[in-house]
This record gives sequence, C-alpha cells and structure tokens, in this order.
Amino acid sequence: SLTLRLEKFEGQADDHAVGWSAVGYAVLAAFLVLTAAVITGASTGFQSIDRLKLRLLARRYEEPTAGPQLVQASQALRVLPLLGDRHRLMVALLLAASSCTQSLPIILDRLMPAWVAVITAVSLNVLVINVIPQALFVQNP
Repeated sequence: SLTLRLEKFEGQADDHAVGWSAVGYAVLAAFLVLTAAVITGASTGFQSIDRLKLRLLARRYEEPTAGPQLVQASQALRVLPLLGDRHRLMVALLLAASSCTQSLPIILDRLMPAWVAVITAVSLNVLVINVIPQALFVQNP
C-alpha cells in the first residue's frame, strides 16, 4: 500500500504572516470578500432584470424627454448589450465569484490557524458574499 507522510521539519514555525505582511494579507482578504459580494450581487441583479422593461426604457432615450427618465433610458442602453448573451455573462460572473471565494481560505490561512480560516471563510461566504448582496440587489437591480 502506498502511504504518504507529511512531516514537519524540525524547528520550522507556523507560516503565519507577521507585521506588514499580515496587513497585506488582511487587505487582500477584504478585497476578495468585497469583490465576490459585488459580483454575486451583480449576478442576482442581472437575473432579476426584465428585458422587456429594459427595452421600453431604452426607447425613451429616443423621445425628447429630460430629467430622471433620460438618465434611466441611458442606463438601460448601457445594460441592454450585457444581457444579450445572459449565459456567458452568468458564467463569467460565477467564475469570478467562485475564484474569489475559493482563494479566501488560502489567504486567511496565512493569518490564522487553518481551522479558524475555514470557519471564517465559510461564515464570510454565507453572510457577506451571498445573503447581504442578494437581498440588496434584488430590491434595487
């Protein structure tokens, strides 16, 4: 039978970051969490947009209107091409969000013990990355 043995070298300390290195890893972890949250919210928001309403808003841009209706119409014109191929958009957003969430425990492992990093990453993933952005972006796509 093939057995693998992982040995810790004598005198080798844990690889936890210290000082400015720890600050850098903490900033990177915060960036990953916020980026994944925005991407998850955008994904939810794009799924909740009705194409017909968006096209009707875009048609208002051609009419001689001013004020908030013109702003909404110009925003609809910018979003409409993104929804042309929803499958590619969703795949790109999901790949970006999953790469952020999958790399989060690796970064957190440099700051804390592995079991704490996993629990922290899962907690951040559930609360900050999934629940809060979906609640916010469904109300205001």
